[in-house]
Amino acid sequence: MLRFCFGIAAVLSGVWFGSTLEIQDPLGQEPTVTAVTFLSEKGVPFLETDPSTVLVRERAKLKEVHALSPGEQQPLVLGLVLDRSGSRREQLPDAENEPLKNFATSLLRPTDRVFLHFYSNRQIGSTETATGSGEVSEWINRLASNGNQGYSLLYDAMNQAIERAKREPGRRVLVVVSDGLDNASRLQLEELIEAAQRGGVVVHFVQVEDPQMHPVARRRAGQVGNLAEATGGAALKVRRATDFAPALERIASLVKNQTLVHHSCEADKSGKPRSLKIGSNRKKVKVLYPKASSCTAG
Repeated sequence: MLRFCFGIAAVLSGVWFGSTLEIQDPLGQEPTVTAVTFLSEKGVPFLETDPSTVLVRERAKLKEVHALSPGEQQPLVLGLVLDRSGSRREQLPDAENEPLKNFATSLLRPTDRVFLHFYSNRQIGSTETATGSGEVSEWINRLASNGNQGYSLLYDAMNQAIERAKREPGRRVLVVVSDGLDNASRLQLEELIEAAQRGGVVVHFVQVEDPQMHPVARRRAGQVGNLAEATGGAALKVRRATDFAPALERIASLVKNQTLVHHSCEADKSGKPRSLKIGSNRKKVKVLYPKASSCTAG
């Protein structure tokens, strides 16, 4: 069902390849879990298994890494955010539909949860939360019949999806398909970044490039890449209809190969995100990680 609407905690006692993981921290420290993706020299995502290779700094202070575990040991909460505004009326409308269906089928397991938000004509619509990928095709088919119209509420739609994902336990991931243009939201990009970091939500962005977009608007739309980077996600640009499938396949690979880093952090009742840096001492390995995080267990 589609409807219009206006307007944290993961369990740290987990399993690491069959063995029970129980963590205790010294006084004044809180155990937390951060989902990251390690990339090889060639950009291939892989699961890291050696905690001694991982470096975590919070506000420039080195933190203890207790353990690593595969991301897929936690359920996935996937939010899809789709641009149905007028700015995409002439720019590859509906070209993402079939690739998105395939993406959901390849990524979601029967126990994973998914929901969809879309924005069109100054309104934000949403679906119920479903388990597995079975409902996604129907949702997308219904949207395709409505067309693209009106102003863009990209930031507000993403914020609603972030707030919704925060209420779900597990790994929280948003995948956004949009041209990046926002001309009607109340929220600013900086507020959106903080909300995602505070909620432990990783945002991946598929940006549909519009060659006719004014240079100023194009630069503003390109700022969505900052959001993806700040949350540990990726921003991929598409120019042709055939670009959607490989872009979404890349995102699926990044999500499937997430590593959960169990590490210490300093307790902070305010919940305001703290600066975070996660690296690897392996040569030429890159890490996608949130650049700030709240000290919570999820």
